Amino acid sequence: MVLKFQQEVDGIPLEVAVKQLDGTNKIVSLFISTDAESIADLMDKTDLIKAKAEELKVKYPALNKPIDDEDVEGFREVVKGATELVKANYDELFGEGAYDELSEAGLGLLKLIPLLTDLTDGLTEELESKVVENQKKSDKRKADLLIKNKKKQK
Repeated sequence: MVLKFQQEVDGIPLEVAVKQLDGTNKIVSLFISTDAESIADLMDKTDLIKAKAEELKVKYPALNKPIDDEDVEGFREVVKGATELVKANYDELFGEGAYDELSEAGLGLLKLIPLLTDLTDGLTEELESKVVENQKKSDKRKADLLIKNKKKQK
């Protein structure tokens, strides 16, 4: 007799549909690994992204002040700095090249910024849901074991 077990990869797949000019959708697939090591890495990445943001504020001083309608060079600097930061966020969270793939699908900076928020909010909800689901499974196993042990005692 062979015992068979089927498991899923620890992770959350994501799909971003980018509507093209011809009406078709270009699908960009992203994936976040949720094994214990990857979750720990994700926490480290948050610190790396914060450090990168501080570094970019120094590199692009225009990021630290309001945009002046007449300062074209300042605006270009803000766009360049914001692009580097958003790219760093996507590539750190979803793997190297994620930003480029979304950009090549037709998403510009002004769409990628709110999308990043939507993706991270969705991931947070999904991770919280998985934690609750795993806790319920664990509680059920504990209850089943208690019942089984009580039956043995009788």
